[in-house]
Amino acid sequence: MAFTRAERKRAKARILIEGPSGSGKSYSALRLAKGLGGRIAAIDTEHGSLSMYSDVAEFDVMELSAPFSPDRYIAAIREAEQAGYDVLIIDSITHEWSGEGGCLDIKDKLPGANDWAKWAKLTPMHQRFIETMLQSPLHIIATVRSKTEWTLDENKPKKVGTSPQQRDGMDFEFTMVFSVQAGNHVASVTKDRTAQFDGYLQVIDETTGKRIADWLGSGAEAPPTFPTDAELREWVKSARTRAGINPAEWSKLLAVYGKTKLSELDTDELQDLHDKLTDETVREARDAQNGDGALI
Repeated sequence: MAFTRAERKRAKARILIEGPSGSGKSYSALRLAKGLGGRIAAIDTEHGSLSMYSDVAEFDVMELSAPFSPDRYIAAIREAEQAGYDVLIIDSITHEWSGEGGCLDIKDKLPGANDWAKWAKLTPMHQRFIETMLQSPLHIIATVRSKTEWTLDENKPKKVGTSPQQRDGMDFEFTMVFSVQAGNHVASVTKDRTAQFDGYLQVIDETTGKRIADWLGSGAEAPPTFPTDAELREWVKSARTRAGINPAEWSKLLAVYGKTKLSELDTDELQDLHDKLTDETVREARDAQNGDGALI
């Protein structure tokens, strides 16, 4: 291992749009995604509200309902990656934290009264969700609800700003953070690692996305990245669940490699199983079940 000259590499967008309900986060995310370019997918946890803006941009949507566990978000992100989209909107990530079946809900339902022990189990789950967003080969645009923060000033309530309804420090994980105001939908930039949007104060539109895409694509060619064995195993587990593969079918799949457990597969075998378990392959295979009901 040695030190080398630092240079900025081409990268994918990691953008967070925060704002109160009705501020225009979803609309802004779609216009931003359109400016970034390419095929757009969206995970909608807001009861189908994103589809109201189908005239803004062409996109495919997955309406995610409760439970909003980190693992269900991860599976949805992986599905968008496998389908070959370029941009993924997650509207919103608030539910992963405070929604039904989200992190706080999971914590409340864990047995025992020791909060430290509960967080020791919960934090890795939440961190896997963050890492899945950060390592994704897609542009990621996430929205998050914000709430008004108040303090007492001479015994009178005083508004001191807003805070996102997510775990503290979530904004640190993103390249850019836009804060959208209620009423006029004007956005300001509260974090900008691109250094391209100093003094930005306007309604987000496609030109904003185009500026970000141009900056991200202007660096040196990034080296190819490959999923780790752990990531491949997580994807295979989620694909098995989505496809509804029963234990007998699962055993037959593993037997092809002379193994009985997923943990026994090496990298090449994991990659091969990953390729077999794309949604299209699974559907075709299940349609072609043989007489004993096993997956061919």
